[in-house]
Amino acid sequence: MATPTLQFDTLYPTHINGHIHKPVVKDPDGTPNHVLELDREWTIDLLWHLISDDPDTDPVTGIGGNWVIKLGLESIGPGPEFDLLDTPMVKPLSEYNTSSKANCTWKETFTIPKGKVTTEAVYQLVVLIAYQFPDGSRGSMAGFISTPLITFFRD
Repeated sequence: MATPTLQFDTLYPTHINGHIHKPVVKDPDGTPNHVLELDREWTIDLLWHLISDDPDTDPVTGIGGNWVIKLGLESIGPGPEFDLLDTPMVKPLSEYNTSSKANCTWKETFTIPKGKVTTEAVYQLVVLIAYQFPDGSRGSMAGFISTPLITFFRD
């Protein structure tokens, strides 16, 4: 089965495409799961990439800057909302893995500590990956994706 992706806006949309793969939520033993215990840590695996229309051109050459990543839980129905990271993660564009010169891929795993989510409820995980110029100002390249619903319970 193909992994759902979301295309996001890039600085040069006629030459560079960007995609974010559906985040994988895992329980403490590493099993993908959407039903999690409040008193145990859990993880989120993210995968995203930029692809150049020219097979010989690295899509981040000459761009520089950083990715700024935010993770949040949006309550479905009653319940609080949560920022899952105390501060957004900043990751240099230059820190990528690549399967070919024209495809830059980034992977990141986030560990969410027990107690970060405090309320038994149903939530939607929302991921924002935005571009930041080298001077720290926000750029016009960004994407986001939300997952199927996840829920928490007390054991």
